[in-house]
Amino acid sequence: MSKYHENINPTWVVFIAVSALLLPIFIIEMGVLKYTKGVWTYIIEDPFIHMSIAKNLVLHHIWGPTPYEFCSSSSSILYPILIALLFKVFGFYTIIPFAINLIASLVLIIILQRWLNQNRIKPIGQIFILLSLIFLTPLPVLVILGMEHTLHLLISFLFIDYLAKYLGSYGSDVSDRYILGKILVLGCLLTSIRYEGVFIIVIGFSILLFRKLYLRSLLLLFISIAPIVLFGFYSISKGGLFLPNSVLMKSSGIPHDLISFTEFISEGVWVKLYSTAYNWSQIVPKQTLLLLPLSYVLFIASSRNKMYYHFGIFILFGTIITHIFFGRMGWFFRYEAYFVGLTIIYIHSFILTSKIDNNIFSWEWSKMILISIGLFLVIPFIFRSWDAFRFTSDACKYTFNRNYLVGMFLHEYYDNTNTAINDLGVIAYYNKGNNLDFGGLGNTDVTKSVKGNYNTLDFYCKKLEERKVTLAVLFDEYCLPLQKARWVKVASWHSAYHINYFNTDFQLYAIDSTLALELKHNLNSFKSKLSDDIKIQYYN
Repeated sequence: MSKYHENINPTWVVFIAVSALLLPIFIIEMGVLKYTKGVWTYIIEDPFIHMSIAKNLVLHHIWGPTPYEFCSSSSSILYPILIALLFKVFGFYTIIPFAINLIASLVLIIILQRWLNQNRIKPIGQIFILLSLIFLTPLPVLVILGMEHTLHLLISFLFIDYLAKYLGSYGSDVSDRYILGKILVLGCLLTSIRYEGVFIIVIGFSILLFRKLYLRSLLLLFISIAPIVLFGFYSISKGGLFLPNSVLMKSSGIPHDLISFTEFISEGVWVKLYSTAYNWSQIVPKQTLLLLPLSYVLFIASSRNKMYYHFGIFILFGTIITHIFFGRMGWFFRYEAYFVGLTIIYIHSFILTSKIDNNIFSWEWSKMILISIGLFLVIPFIFRSWDAFRFTSDACKYTFNRNYLVGMFLHEYYDNTNTAINDLGVIAYYNKGNNLDFGGLGNTDVTKSVKGNYNTLDFYCKKLEERKVTLAVLFDEYCLPLQKARWVKVASWHSAYHINYFNTDFQLYAIDSTLALELKHNLNSFKSKLSDDIKIQYYN
């Protein structure tokens, strides 16, 4: 170890990185809080789904967004439990998901800085990598988002790091004694924090199997998927499905016959890999598939003694391919955020600890061409991050205007009324009604009907009658097939803040026609609490 490396003081590196993280968060949140008059809100309403499950765990010992039935509405097993524990200790504060993400991001910065220091990357290089991670992932947006994605990124980094070190140093006593145990614990946490953690586990299992480490590969697989299997059987015992409703409703699914496999290749994989849609969340994952091999080929020769880098890149590359094939991308830049962040970490650190292979690229112009291509491939990362920061404030205000205030309206006038909804989180968190979620996340029967292709008008009318639902707050696309049900359309709720990723208006219906005049009167009374950015249009 060099004298220079031994004398590195990490404090100022961490200080710069933490400041870069906190400053945009502070600026955005201050603007949002001023607009909402101190009400804490999020970019999307999904954190309220986790909080509603956590709240019911604490108060009613039921896993679900309502206290009336078990329902697996979360794509994370661990995150609602973590929120529930904090609710139990501190109370039901909606800022708690934000606090979890902020702490997780700070821990990630500190751990990553130490990792970079151990890999002999100079302070200026450490700052460059940390700032790239913060602004290109982008980490402040994940914190404001309030979901489990920051924890997913943190645990994924630790898992890949330990597994890569284990594979690179297999056979030593240290490897067998310490690292394997950490890998198994992290594997269990990885699938518990998000079901997409299975993608990394499958790749790790495959590499261990390929290296003929059969017992260790099976141990990793079985221990890592144990939380999913145990929770799946528990869900079935409670009348739910093996996988959460959110996973079933949003995932691409696995083909189970020749026809579905053909459709999966032609309409799924092909579109995801070669679609030219102008969407940075769709473009960036494809860029990672080009950047990783390019950086590997350029710098492989000078890093032959750093096998853990090689394995780390192999694991990450396989994970990205698996996620693109079977997972989801986009929806406010969050689903792909973990492997975007990991790509930034591994490519930058790989380059800063290596040199271009002169045996492969002996001509200067060929090096310059490849470097120029690499820089060109990075451009979509910048635009994706710019869009994320640009939309965040308006998205928070939009969620406040639409989801939060609609939830407050129902809480004030229809707190115990059973309502048909399709945005579950805020309404489930603040209201006591036994609601019917047309989106499928909050009701297993609806999820089964969607996946079984029998979600017809008759089905919904039957469910509405069973639950004695009298009001509906739905998006246009849910209302159109239900107009034949002779509901009374009372009003539409429009927010001036419009984000391309979200629907604009809620439609308010009186399913029980005798409540139409009362609903209109209550909306008029509540209107004084609304800003000029919200327009309510009434219908005869």
